[in-house]
Amino acid sequence: MSEIAAEAVVQGTRGAIRWVFLTIAGVVILAGVGLGLDFRELFPGEGGWQLTRAFFAACLAPAWDYEAATVPEGTRPFLVKLLGAAWETLRIAAAGMALSLLVGFPLGLAGSRHFCGPKNRLCLRRRFVRVLIAMMRSVHELIWALVFLAAFGLSEIVAVVAIAIPYGGTLAKILLKCWMRVRIAKQRLSMPLAPPASRFSFWLASLV
Repeated sequence: MSEIAAEAVVQGTRGAIRWVFLTIAGVVILAGVGLGLDFRELFPGEGGWQLTRAFFAACLAPAWDYEAATVPEGTRPFLVKLLGAAWETLRIAAAGMALSLLVGFPLGLAGSRHFCGPKNRLCLRRRFVRVLIAMMRSVHELIWALVFLAAFGLSEIVAVVAIAIPYGGTLAKILLKCWMRVRIAKQRLSMPLAPPASRFSFWLASLV
């Protein structure tokens, strides 16, 4: 392709992108007019500024004890309860990340060309796996948590699964890219000028 043709393709692509953004902006403006939106409502009033000042003032002066007028007898100390909640959060996060590794590793393996060639029918279809990975990554863990809370109620397993789904997709994407780079690097190091130690190292990495 000549330089003139390549420049024409680039200009055409830029023009298409420009028209897409202009169309989106026009739709947003028309939707706002149709709904009667007032962008001045995005700025807080006097009550909103008071709440904001109170919020940041409370952040600079955290509570070190219960602020209720009466505390039932036998209640654990405030800091002990706070540390217990922090420890429970760490346990849930660790369990969620461990489960995301168990989910992300086989998905990244199934979506990689290095392990699943186009003629290998025993592996999952790469396109299906990559779409699944993209769907898992596209939904935030808070949305998953709300869905599972509505379906199964409040429990620790709900929080663990809500963390594992999006992070499992993220880890699968990272592993997929790593295996692709290992394959490319192994092909480059298979040249006669590559050091034997480097070729052996990348050969081991490709087996992991």
